[in-house]
Amino acid sequence: KNLVKIFFIPYYLLIFLFALIAVVATSCGSNKDYVRDLKLTTEYEGKDFGTDGIGEVTLFETVDGDTAWFNSGNKQIKIRFTSVDTPESTGQVEPYGKAASDFTANILTTAKKLVLESHDGKPATLDSTGTRYLGFVWYSIDGTSDFRNLNLELVQNGYSTSKVTEGSKYQDEFNGAATY
Repeated sequence: KNLVKIFFIPYYLLIFLFALIAVVATSCGSNKDYVRDLKLTTEYEGKDFGTDGIGEVTLFETVDGDTAWFNSGNKQIKIRFTSVDTPESTGQVEPYGKAASDFTANILTTAKKLVLESHDGKPATLDSTGTRYLGFVWYSIDGTSDFRNLNLELVQNGYSTSKVTEGSKYQDEFNGAATY
C-alpha cells in the first residue's frame, strides 16, 4: 500500500510538470501575423511616388534583398527599402544574402501590383548616398487581394533585421515582427 502511494506521488507530479511546460510553451512567442494585419490605407491611385510620396510603379530590376529599380511614370528610380537591412548578396556576399535576395525577387517579379510609399509620407527624397530613394514596398500578388508590406515581411520572415527608428511609420509593427 505504501509502495502504491510512493509511485502515485511522482506520477501526479510528473503530469503536473508536463501540463505546466505545455502552458508556458504555448504562451511564449507570438502568433500575430504583422504582415497580414498591416493595411495600406493611403490612397495611391493617380499619384506619383516622387511628388506625392506614394504611387503605383512597375518593377524594372531587382538588385538584392533590400534594393530594387522601379519604373515610376517616365523614369526609373532606385529604391532602398526603409527600416530593413538584409545580408549582402552582391559584392561581398554575406550568409543568407542570396536567400533574402531570392525572396525579394520572387515577390517582386510575381506581384501583379506594386506601390511605393515614402518613409515619411512626404514627397520622395534621396538618401545619404544621393542615388537611392527610401521607401516602403507594397505588393498585391494577384492585383485584387490586400497589399502586403514587403519591408515588414522581410523582417517577419527573418531575412532582415529591423532598422526602424523611433517615431517611424509602422514602428510598432516592425518592432513586433522583429520578435515574431
